[in-house]
Amino acid sequence: MRIATIKITVLLLAGVLSGFFVHAQLVPDALSLAASPSSPSPEETVTVQAATPTFDKNTAFFSWSIDGKTRPDLSGAGKDSVTFIAGTVGSATRVNVDVSRSDGEGNSASLMVMVSDLSLPWFAETYTPKWYAGKALPVASSVVSVVAVPQIILNGRALSPQELIYSWDLDDEEGVVSGIGKEVLRVKMSDLPKTSHHVKVTIEDTGKRIKKEGEIFLVASAPKVVIYPSSPLGGGEWRAAAAVFTASVDKLLDFVAEPFFFSAASKKNLSYRWDVAGAEVFGSPQNPHILTLNTEGFAEGTIPLSVSVDDKDDLVSPAFGSFNLQIQ
Repeated sequence: MRIATIKITVLLLAGVLSGFFVHAQLVPDALSLAASPSSPSPEETVTVQAATPTFDKNTAFFSWSIDGKTRPDLSGAGKDSVTFIAGTVGSATRVNVDVSRSDGEGNSASLMVMVSDLSLPWFAETYTPKWYAGKALPVASSVVSVVAVPQIILNGRALSPQELIYSWDLDDEEGVVSGIGKEVLRVKMSDLPKTSHHVKVTIEDTGKRIKKEGEIFLVASAPKVVIYPSSPLGGGEWRAAAAVFTASVDKLLDFVAEPFFFSAASKKNLSYRWDVAGAEVFGSPQNPHILTLNTEGFAEGTIPLSVSVDDKDDLVSPAFGSFNLQIQ
């Protein structure tokens, strides 16, 4: 019976100890500092907040200093935060606070705020004419590459992508791509027109000293087509797009349909349907985007002319272009 009693006592003691360790909690620091943003961009406003979880901040006196210079203008009873303007990329600001509590106790904390920068250029894989100087825009079902270009300088040296950890979020999905050197995210736009996607990236150095975040919204545009006059010798007159063209009777005219922002690699991969005065016509099989029109037989007046351009291999809606041909 004595042996059984000892076993029961040991089991009860083990249960008590087990319950004690399960309910044990960490005691928070009496004072800590946090910056928002934690790694600011140049000339960005930074707020450093003092957290005092174990005592009432309203009964404490906060004495702040920035880069070793005491700031009485920022100090005082209950003043648990300071604000300053970040410097240039690679610079660092040291913030220190001394807190005198009403019970006579004192605490201090310091924080180094390091300045970095981040840009997120993107490139849509959609068709634009070679002469077009603008930016290719994303459309439904197209692919867009987002590139994270950080400027993170530590110890006077800019860190390369292979020294940084990237974590990408896409819409509601976190960590869709992550790892060292993963500075590019390729996004397939939704099949639905006029949708947008939220892209966010978090970048840290391998020593976890700097954390930089950035985000953009990718918004789907609609493909479009513009009709330009063309000549056999000069080609398309790219500056001559207009709502009305004027021509004389008995004249041979060329018009070219120039598509923008389709997912097709070439405009020859698109289908073209021309309409002249309500009648469907077609360009040549070799160049369906070019329409040759003979005005012989047309009476003087206005002739509506339009073109529909469709990506046969995609779900993007056709694009329409039109103008009025004025016969004199």
